[in-house]
Amino acid sequence: MRIRVLAGVVVAFFCVVSLPAQVKIGVVDSEVILQQLDEAKRADQILKELERKYRDSLQKIEQQYIAEMQKYEKQKGMMTEQARQQMEQRILALREQYLAFQQEKFGVTGEIAQKQQELLQPIREKILQAIEAVAKAEKVNFVFDKAAPALLYFENKYNLTYKVLDYLQRSK
Repeated sequence: MRIRVLAGVVVAFFCVVSLPAQVKIGVVDSEVILQQLDEAKRADQILKELERKYRDSLQKIEQQYIAEMQKYEKQKGMMTEQARQQMEQRILALREQYLAFQQEKFGVTGEIAQKQQELLQPIREKILQAIEAVAKAEKVNFVFDKAAPALLYFENKYNLTYKVLDYLQRSK
């Protein structure tokens, strides 16, 4: 699937842009780079440790919740209405605590996502700078990522953004 998408993008470039005689296209596998780079390995280790720590805490809350539910199920027949309501509130509070902790730590904007961004952004920038340097040295016009079909580098002379905007504005 990725190869088809990548091939489609390459074909689109050949169809849209009038290319000079020699256009060089390069491909990198960002997954391999991240697996081999010591900084990325350290960042991954830090993230896994943080995730393990939060999973352990989440599991403790879950165990408390299960224990309270079991206790409630065993005793609810002998409880007064007031005691039953208090126990239900305690169980509900544990459930809400569990969900809030899960969202706070593992959610899209949670601590783990923020830490991942903090640790990986400088590594990504370093990789992109290296890709640009190698592409220029090898006289490569376009560099695609094999791991996730994306254009990582291109020579600015192939940027059609303003020509497309101009065309759209003229065709109004």
